[in-house]
Amino acid sequence: LATYRETASAGISTSPYAAGVSYAGFRTAGVPNADEKFGNTQPDGFNDSTISLNGRVDPNDKISLDGRVRYVHAAEEYDIFSNPAQVEDPTAGSVVQSETGYVRIRIKDVLGFDQELRADLMGIDRNYHGEFPFSARGDQEVMRWSATRQTRTWGLQAGAEHKREAENTGDGLVFRNDDGVFVIGRWTPDSRLDLTASVRQDQL
Repeated sequence: LATYRETASAGISTSPYAAGVSYAGFRTAGVPNADEKFGNTQPDGFNDSTISLNGRVDPNDKISLDGRVRYVHAAEEYDIFSNPAQVEDPTAGSVVQSETGYVRIRIKDVLGFDQELRADLMGIDRNYHGEFPFSARGDQEVMRWSATRQTRTWGLQAGAEHKREAENTGDGLVFRNDDGVFVIGRWTPDSRLDLTASVRQDQL
Protein backbone atom coordinates (compact mmCIF):
# COMPACT_ATOMS: atom_id res chain seq x y z
CA LEU A 1 0.00 0.00 0.00
CA ALA A 2 3.08 2.29 0.19
CA THR A 3 1.90 3.71 3.51
CA TYR A 4 4.14 5.47 5.98
CA ARG A 5 4.14 8.05 8.76
CA GLU A 6 6.62 10.85 9.46
CA THR A 7 7.24 12.71 12.73
CA ALA A 8 9.86 15.19 13.87
CA SER A 9 10.07 17.71 16.69
CA ALA A 10 12.55 19.99 18.44
CA GLY A 11 12.28 22.39 21.33
CA ILE A 12 13.92 24.23 24.16
CA SER A 13 12.53 25.18 27.56
CA THR A 14 14.04 27.40 30.22
CA SER A 15 12.62 29.51 33.00
CA PRO A 16 12.32 32.78 31.02
CA TYR A 17 11.37 31.33 27.63
CA ALA A 18 10.45 28.23 25.62
CA ALA A 19 10.04 27.40 21.94
CA GLY A 20 9.19 24.34 19.91
CA VAL A 21 8.47 23.10 16.41
CA SER A 22 6.92 19.82 15.30
CA TYR A 23 5.96 18.07 12.08
CA ALA A 24 3.72 15.07 11.48
CA GLY A 25 2.78 13.46 8.19
CA PHE A 26 0.80 10.48 6.97
CA ARG A 27 0.97 9.22 3.41
CA THR A 28 -0.60 6.30 1.59
CA ALA A 29 -0.89 5.43 -2.09
CA GLY A 30 -4.24 3.81 -1.30
CA VAL A 31 -6.11 1.01 -3.02
CA PRO A 32 -8.77 1.07 -5.77
CA ASN A 33 -12.13 0.95 -4.02
CA ALA A 34 -14.17 0.98 -7.21
CA ASP A 35 -15.12 -2.36 -8.81
CA GLU A 36 -12.27 -3.56 -11.02
CA LYS A 37 -14.67 -5.30 -13.41
CA PHE A 38 -15.55 -1.81 -14.74
CA GLY A 39 -11.88 -1.08 -15.34
CA ASN A 40 -11.46 1.01 -12.19
CA THR A 41 -7.98 0.33 -10.89
CA GLN A 42 -6.78 3.78 -9.87
CA PRO A 43 -5.53 3.86 -6.25
CA ASP A 44 -7.11 6.45 -3.95
CA GLY A 45 -4.30 8.08 -2.04
CA PHE A 46 -4.28 10.26 1.05
CA ASN A 47 -1.55 12.68 2.17
CA ASP A 48 -1.69 14.68 5.38
CA SER A 49 0.89 17.08 6.84
CA THR A 50 0.81 19.14 10.05
CA ILE A 51 3.33 21.78 11.14
CA SER A 52 3.15 23.40 14.59
CA LEU A 53 5.12 26.24 16.16
CA ASN A 54 4.81 27.40 19.76
CA GLY A 55 6.62 29.78 22.04
CA ARG A 56 6.56 31.34 25.50
CA VAL A 57 8.32 34.35 27.05
CA ASP A 58 8.24 35.28 30.75
CA PRO A 59 10.03 38.62 31.14
CA ASN A 60 9.36 38.61 34.90
CA ASP A 61 7.30 36.86 37.60
CA LYS A 62 4.15 38.83 36.77
CA ILE A 63 4.01 38.73 32.96
CA SER A 64 3.77 35.74 30.64
CA LEU A 65 3.34 35.78 26.86
CA ASP A 66 2.72 32.64 24.81
CA GLY A 67 1.38 31.62 21.41
CA ARG A 68 0.94 28.78 18.96
CA VAL A 69 0.49 28.41 15.19
CA ARG A 70 -0.60 25.25 13.35
CA TYR A 71 -0.94 24.53 9.64
CA VAL A 72 -2.60 21.39 8.21
CA HIS A 73 -2.64 20.29 4.57
CA ALA A 74 -4.64 17.22 3.52
CA ALA A 75 -5.07 15.86 -0.02
CA GLU A 76 -7.39 12.94 -0.76
CA GLU A 77 -8.44 11.02 -3.86
CA TYR A 78 -11.80 9.25 -4.02
CA ASP A 79 -14.31 7.41 -6.22
CA ILE A 80 -17.78 8.54 -7.23
CA PHE A 81 -21.08 6.76 -7.91
CA SER A 82 -22.23 7.34 -11.50
CA ASN A 83 -25.34 5.18 -10.93
CA PRO A 84 -26.56 2.74 -8.24
CA ALA A 85 -24.93 -0.22 -10.00
CA GLN A 86 -21.54 1.24 -10.89
CA VAL A 87 -18.72 3.04 -9.15
CA GLU A 88 -16.47 5.10 -11.39
CA ASP A 89 -12.83 5.88 -10.74
CA PRO A 90 -12.18 9.31 -12.25
CA THR A 91 -9.48 11.78 -11.31
CA ALA A 92 -11.38 13.25 -8.38
CA GLY A 93 -10.06 14.52 -5.08
CA SER A 94 -10.07 17.20 -2.45
CA VAL A 95 -7.52 19.49 -0.85
CA VAL A 96 -8.17 20.94 2.60
CA GLN A 97 -5.90 23.50 4.23
CA SER A 98 -6.39 24.95 7.70
CA GLU A 99 -4.54 27.49 9.81
CA THR A 100 -5.08 27.97 13.54
CA GLY A 101 -3.26 29.98 16.14
CA TYR A 102 -3.45 32.07 19.25
CA VAL A 103 -1.45 34.62 21.18
CA ARG A 104 -2.03 35.28 24.89
CA ILE A 105 -0.67 37.60 27.52
CA ARG A 106 -1.22 37.07 31.25
CA ILE A 107 -0.43 39.64 33.93
CA LYS A 108 -0.71 38.87 37.63
CA ASP A 109 -2.20 41.14 40.29
CA VAL A 110 -3.39 44.22 38.43
CA LEU A 111 -5.79 46.05 40.77
CA GLY A 112 -6.01 42.80 42.73
CA PHE A 113 -6.99 40.67 39.70
CA ASP A 114 -5.04 38.40 37.36
CA GLN A 115 -5.55 39.69 33.81
CA GLU A 116 -5.61 37.67 30.59
CA LEU A 117 -5.96 38.87 27.00
CA ARG A 118 -6.11 36.28 24.21
CA ALA A 119 -6.61 36.39 20.44
CA ASP A 120 -7.53 33.24 18.46
CA LEU A 121 -7.50 32.89 14.67
CA MET A 122 -8.80 30.03 12.55
CA GLY A 123 -9.14 29.56 8.81
CA ILE A 124 -10.06 26.62 6.59
CA ASP A 125 -10.01 26.32 2.82
CA ARG A 126 -11.73 23.40 1.04
CA ASN A 127 -11.35 22.61 -2.65
CA TYR A 128 -12.98 19.64 -4.39
CA HIS A 129 -11.78 18.70 -7.87
CA GLY A 130 -13.33 16.42 -10.43
CA GLU A 131 -16.76 16.02 -11.96
CA PHE A 132 -18.42 18.12 -9.25
CA PRO A 133 -15.94 20.90 -8.30
CA PHE A 134 -16.60 23.01 -5.23
CA SER A 135 -14.66 25.50 -3.12
CA ALA A 136 -15.31 27.11 0.25
CA ARG A 137 -13.43 29.30 2.72
CA GLY A 138 -14.19 29.98 6.38
CA ASP A 139 -12.49 32.21 8.96
CA GLN A 140 -12.99 32.95 12.63
CA GLU A 141 -11.40 35.58 14.88
CA VAL A 142 -11.95 35.73 18.64
CA MET A 143 -10.69 38.36 21.09
CA ARG A 144 -11.20 37.56 24.78
CA TRP A 145 -10.33 39.43 27.99
CA SER A 146 -10.83 38.19 31.53
CA ALA A 147 -9.92 39.29 35.05
CA THR A 148 -9.84 36.71 37.86
CA ARG A 149 -9.35 36.76 41.60
CA GLN A 150 -9.42 33.69 43.84
CA THR A 151 -9.27 33.55 47.64
CA ARG A 152 -10.02 30.77 50.09
CA THR A 153 -13.58 31.95 50.71
CA TRP A 154 -14.55 33.62 47.45
CA GLY A 155 -13.68 34.00 43.79
CA LEU A 156 -14.69 36.37 41.02
CA GLN A 157 -14.12 36.40 37.28
CA ALA A 158 -15.34 38.96 34.75
CA GLY A 159 -14.71 39.02 31.04
CA ALA A 160 -15.68 40.15 27.57
CA GLU A 161 -15.19 38.69 24.10
CA HIS A 162 -15.67 39.62 20.47
CA LYS A 163 -16.08 36.99 17.74
CA ARG A 164 -16.10 37.51 13.99
CA GLU A 165 -16.94 34.69 11.57
CA ALA A 166 -16.84 34.83 7.77
CA GLU A 167 -17.48 32.30 5.02
CA ASN A 168 -17.53 32.21 1.25
CA THR A 169 -18.97 29.21 -0.61
CA GLY A 170 -18.91 30.87 -4.03
CA ASP A 171 -21.94 33.12 -3.59
CA GLY A 172 -20.06 35.98 -1.97
CA LEU A 173 -18.74 36.73 1.51
CA VAL A 174 -21.10 36.23 4.46
CA PHE A 175 -20.09 37.24 7.98
CA ARG A 176 -21.43 37.87 11.47
CA ASN A 177 -20.16 39.51 14.65
CA ASP A 178 -20.86 38.33 18.20
CA ASP A 179 -20.13 40.25 21.42
CA GLY A 180 -20.48 38.90 24.93
CA VAL A 181 -19.78 39.78 28.56
CA PHE A 182 -19.90 37.52 31.61
CA VAL A 183 -19.40 37.42 35.37
CA ILE A 184 -18.79 34.30 37.50
CA GLY A 185 -18.79 34.35 41.30
CA ARG A 186 -17.95 31.76 43.94
CA TRP A 187 -18.55 31.78 47.70
CA THR A 188 -17.17 29.06 49.98
CA PRO A 189 -18.51 29.62 53.51
CA ASP A 190 -17.46 26.13 54.58
CA SER A 191 -15.10 23.43 53.33
CA ARG A 192 -18.16 21.28 52.55
CA LEU A 193 -20.11 23.95 50.68
CA ASP A 194 -19.44 25.82 47.43
CA LEU A 195 -21.91 28.30 45.94
CA THR A 196 -21.37 29.43 42.34
CA ALA A 197 -23.38 31.88 40.25
CA SER A 198 -22.83 33.25 36.76
CA VAL A 199 -24.47 35.59 34.29
CA ARG A 200 -23.72 36.16 30.61
CA GLN A 201 -25.12 38.43 27.92
CA ASP A 202 -24.52 38.02 24.18
CA GLN A 203 -25.35 40.32 21.31
CA LEU A 204 -25.38 38.66 17.89
